[in-house]
Amino acid sequence: MRYEVISCVRSISNLWSTLLRGEKFFLKIIFISYFYFVGETMDANVSLEALEKFKKSLTQFSKDMSEEAQKTKLLLKKVHNQLENKHLEFRRKLQMTQDPVLYHRAKQQLDEFERLYFMFCEVANECIKGFNHQELMVGNREKTVVNINRKVEVLAQYLSIVSTKNGMDNHLSKEEFTTKATNNTIKRDELLNAVSNKKLKNTINEMYRRGATTGDGGLADAIRVETRYGVLVGGKSHIKKGLERVRNLENIMRNEKLSESDWKHANELINDLKRALNGK
Repeated sequence: MRYEVISCVRSISNLWSTLLRGEKFFLKIIFISYFYFVGETMDANVSLEALEKFKKSLTQFSKDMSEEAQKTKLLLKKVHNQLENKHLEFRRKLQMTQDPVLYHRAKQQLDEFERLYFMFCEVANECIKGFNHQELMVGNREKTVVNINRKVEVLAQYLSIVSTKNGMDNHLSKEEFTTKATNNTIKRDELLNAVSNKKLKNTINEMYRRGATTGDGGLADAIRVETRYGVLVGGKSHIKKGLERVRNLENIMRNEKLSESDWKHANELINDLKRALNGK
């Protein structure tokens, strides 16, 4: 039974290993939509208390257990130490900042980082439980592993962000998720020529701007870049705008007498935006 549980969580260890390749491991806070995180920002005192409890559970983990469990513990501990050091760095930065504007920005960074930190602790705790509770029924065990893998996959995207003097950047070059502006213009023009309703045209015109260089030039691809890579396209978040455009399109479909073709295009745009907002 122990072997079965260990096999179920091996993929978690492999995912963490991909995060730790190379000599340096950087973390940078990104502003993430509520589709990934639920609830208000946690109070720092509450955060510290919970983090101390997690450290104790991590210390006790894998005693008198298999070699696989001990390797997993070392991996989780390494990531935790790096997160802990970064947490202290953000707290010191907040304490040393006197300018009101910079203080507010530093406080936002600390709050967002603590969300990320808690996410790691939650995933790590579930991983530990997978090793400790060997009596899990097969169905429950599979459900737990799927849930862990989903969370680790999301977290891995955030941990790929690196810190630079100029702000946020990513290990991947921008060329890997951008296309030529001419292609973006083609997509925009195709959509505008394909619909006849004036309000729908105006909405498409706002969603596909000339000169955009991300993906197909549309709002949905800009959101995908921001949620996947943590890069603010054009220096600002497009998530709120995406939510607004979904509502706009839904109102148009509900209140306007659209042709069958216009209705189909509006529905496709809504579905594409919703997928992007959900990280797909």
